[in-house]
Amino acid sequence: AFLRRFEADAHDVVARHGARVVKLIGDEGMFVATDAASACAAALGLVEAFSSGFQGVVPRGGLAYGNVLLRGGDYYGTVVNLASRLVDLAVPMEVLVTEPVADAAPACRFVPAGRRVVKGFDDPVTVQSLEP
Repeated sequence: AFLRRFEADAHDVVARHGARVVKLIGDEGMFVATDAASACAAALGLVEAFSSGFQGVVPRGGLAYGNVLLRGGDYYGTVVNLASRLVDLAVPMEVLVTEPVADAAPACRFVPAGRRVVKGFDDPVTVQSLEP
């Protein structure tokens, strides 16, 4: 029942903001959007939706922007890997974004969050925290 509700709510929230769920694995999800502002809105919507009422789910996220490879309904590439790694670095209730996301979504609010050492990347990545 928990997973059915989690999956249904995730799909609803993401779609409401013009994005699309690619996959859900347990209490984690991946979505794509055609523009950075929609991705930011969907990420904030997910954090809000899962901040209460889902015992054991700690909402946090990571967003990266750029070219990806679509194959068999899934997405691959450096951008996907970076977004996934940012999730691991975010604190509860935080969405970390790359500079290209912040640059492509000027109407959204961001707070500088420093440079982070990201597994699998040679150089530290400058990130910002998406604000509601």
